[in-house]
Amino acid sequence: VLFTSTTCPTCKDAIAALEGFGVSFREVTNDLEPQRFDTWGVTAVPLAVFVDTDGMVTATISGVPRKRAVRRALRSADIAT
Repeated sequence: VLFTSTTCPTCKDAIAALEGFGVSFREVTNDLEPQRFDTWGVTAVPLAVFVDTDGMVTATISGVPRKRAVRRALRSADIAT
């Protein structure tokens, strides 16, 4: 899950990075789904949240994700790329 805002220029870079790394994700935008930000306790964007198959959060990356951090987060969630 990638939490973003339409007014956040860094969010566009985060989207491009995850897409460039071949990561599938669902974008949740504060402007369209503010209740999800409250539910997940998100206070800053961009924020990538990695969730395993059991629905447990296994890693988070704030800011524009770097490839090494994404690989580590995917491993922690036991997600194959």
